[in-house]
Amino acid sequence: MFRVLLVLIFAIGLAGCMGSGVQEMQARHADHKAQQQERRANLVKRIAEADIPPLPKNWKQQVEAGVRASLRDPDSARFLFVETPSPSELAPGIQKWGREEVDGTTIFGWRIYFGVNAKNAYGGYTGNQPWEAIFVDGRLRDVSAFGR
Repeated sequence: MFRVLLVLIFAIGLAGCMGSGVQEMQARHADHKAQQQERRANLVKRIAEADIPPLPKNWKQQVEAGVRASLRDPDSARFLFVETPSPSELAPGIQKWGREEVDGTTIFGWRIYFGVNAKNAYGGYTGNQPWEAIFVDGRLRDVSAFGR
């Protein structure tokens, strides 16, 4: 009987310690979520205020040509465009587009996520691999596979 009482007291004490940690974690999560929503609202506002030129009418053909230029077997490429292009604030100073570097100014453009299934060096299809294309000032500036 003494052991059962001792285990019960220990369990109640342990449960009391865990309750405050869960509440603290929930409060931190709520703060983090509020900060994310505020950052997202600011980003949407900056994008709405930016003067982003429209995408060219042949943007898909430009993207496909850019991808095909980097493939071992360009004729085997199959494209999957599942999302519509979205205006974006692009990360200046982090990426190089083409061979030119950007300065520290904020750049706005269009970001397009899509999939490419093409043959590898062994002649087998790789399955849809995630790619992204970036248009700035109405020009294709970068096409790259994720993880490269």
